[in-house]
Amino acid sequence: MDTPMSFSIRLLSGWPEPVVRPQAPVRSVLMAYVRTGAADVSPGIGSRWKRSRRQRGQALVEMGVVLPIGLLLLFAVGYIGRALLERQTMISAARYAAREAALAATRSPVDKATGAGVIRQATGAGERGRHVSAAAQGRNAEAAAPPWEPVTGAHLSQLKPRPMGAYGLGFVADHSENVEGTTMHFGLGFVLYGARAKERLTFLEPVRKATAGASRVNANPARGLQSPLEVGASAYMPGEMPVHHPTVGILETNSWIKAILEE
Repeated sequence: MDTPMSFSIRLLSGWPEPVVRPQAPVRSVLMAYVRTGAADVSPGIGSRWKRSRRQRGQALVEMGVVLPIGLLLLFAVGYIGRALLERQTMISAARYAAREAALAATRSPVDKATGAGVIRQATGAGERGRHVSAAAQGRNAEAAAPPWEPVTGAHLSQLKPRPMGAYGLGFVADHSENVEGTTMHFGLGFVLYGARAKERLTFLEPVRKATAGASRVNANPARGLQSPLEVGASAYMPGEMPVHHPTVGILETNSWIKAILEE
């Protein structure tokens, strides 16, 4: 008796009886259909089904591990890029405010002669707040007094700094020379006007609040996580010396010129 699903074709001519057999018996076909829900009767269907199931589980585990890391890196790149953009904007705003202060100090002939504009721009903020806001292009930026430590280093050893206020610092180089038996003191220098622009990074507040709890557990938490995150920049622009000023005036630092004018 033939095996299941086998059949024979008998030829009346007396040729040998050919037998055509399928690749799988009926029982294998039914079991494969019950397991997979499809009538795939190719050999090894059970082993391939188990292997594909294991591969799908492995892919899900790998995606669960890689996807959070990828999303974290994506958001980090976006936040860092925006913070760098805000930093560059604050640099431009500080430079613009310092430049406008240097120009306004001696813009009028009266300020250039009396030094009133130099005193006004060196001791007070003046229009720096308005200039910072204009250069910040609608951002919530603020103006503040700049730090003077970066500009009073050893590279300016030939110039003597002369404090003038929170927003200005004078530099004068005294030089003595003997002219026809007379010792003459020359005073050359400039006035440096500074401005600082800063902005609170409000778009990073959710990140700061999310990490604030973890930072409180640490014995030495990062200061930026406890206080609002902000970005700032300082800029300095030189201006000319006025004719009269107690510390950086041309006549006050060059007594020989004052003596000639008084004769």
